[in-house]
Amino acid sequence: VDAEDGAASKPHKKRTKRRSRRLRRVIGAALALLLGLIVALPSILSHTLVGRTQLARVAEGQGLSVEVRGVSLGWLSPLQLSGVRIQNEVMPEPLRIDRISSDLSFLELILGGRSTFGEWTITGVGFKASVDHDPSTRNPFDFLKGGSSDQPLPSGRVKVQDISVSVTDPDSGNTWKLSRTKADIRLKPDQVDVVVSGELADPLKKSGWFQTKVSVHVPEPGKAVSNTHAAPSDVRAPQWRAEWKTESLPLSVIGFAAGVAQPTPAAMRTLVEGGLSSSIRLKGWEDRSVL
Repeated sequence: VDAEDGAASKPHKKRTKRRSRRLRRVIGAALALLLGLIVALPSILSHTLVGRTQLARVAEGQGLSVEVRGVSLGWLSPLQLSGVRIQNEVMPEPLRIDRISSDLSFLELILGGRSTFGEWTITGVGFKASVDHDPSTRNPFDFLKGGSSDQPLPSGRVKVQDISVSVTDPDSGNTWKLSRTKADIRLKPDQVDVVVSGELADPLKKSGWFQTKVSVHVPEPGKAVSNTHAAPSDVRAPQWRAEWKTESLPLSVIGFAAGVAQPTPAAMRTLVEGGLSSSIRLKGWEDRSVL
């Protein structure tokens, strides 16, 4: 009887071993597939509509319509966007950006472990606009305004290269153009530094160069502002500093700036000939004193 039982159990053991091997193969294949999907996830987001659709949903929350032609993203490689078009109901034409790149990888975007938002480079910015003299018209760039926050500013840097902007006054048909313009914005928890330089051409085809530097001290959230009258302004550290340099900058830009600020259409129709070469430095304090 024992011999018969042993003979009968051998086929059962063989079947059990075959099932065990088959189960291990299935589990191994499933794990390999899962690992492959995890590794390929950034590429899937880059080469399908998933990533672009998610960007569009985020933009809709800001009242924007965003189109992205290409997305490049990897677990350890930086994020890159190409062929970006941004528009809202106020913009007559979309804001065009050739390329946006960051030093943040997909892994860093998910984990958010960095204390800064990194360095971003925006290349090839183009925009055409017309001046609306109706003061009730909403600013098309209101989406850039940040809300109040109790959190300190993040640290990082944004470089914008090859900016091209043309602004037309519809009443007079005069057009001012910015070209070869670039901006460098550095953010720190307690300070913002901005440098903008480029060329400006007026409707008379006269062009000149300008450079603007602005440095603003940002108080820590929740920290009380010190008594501004405790010491004279020549002793206290200024809240902001600004430097403006120009070479042969068309004087008609004064009428353009006045027409945008007021707004006064007549100011844009008056084109003053001549160029301005200057160097101006200013600094200001919390009590609005300027030196």
